[in-house]
Amino acid sequence: MVSGIIRDDRGNPVVGNLNLAFNKNNYTVTSNSSGAFSKTFSTSIVGTNNVTVAYAGNTKYKATSTKTTFNVTTKATKAQKAKR
Repeated sequence: MVSGIIRDDRGNPVVGNLNLAFNKNNYTVTSNSSGAFSKTFSTSIVGTNNVTVAYAGNTKYKATSTKTTFNVTTKATKAQKAKR
């Protein structure tokens, strides 16, 4: 899950649509009256995954964006022969 809060420079929540890019997929999410937003994803990409959240801005607020990455690793597994 990706979640966050968008606020103006005075700390007030910003309500609006955000573009959320997860790897090569784009989604539109809307921040609520507290400025909070979230989106649940699943990924099959082992290694680095990229997330960018962008706000296009409007007549009151300038556009802004932020990027982050997270790493997905695999856990070692061990197969055993079933006993008869």
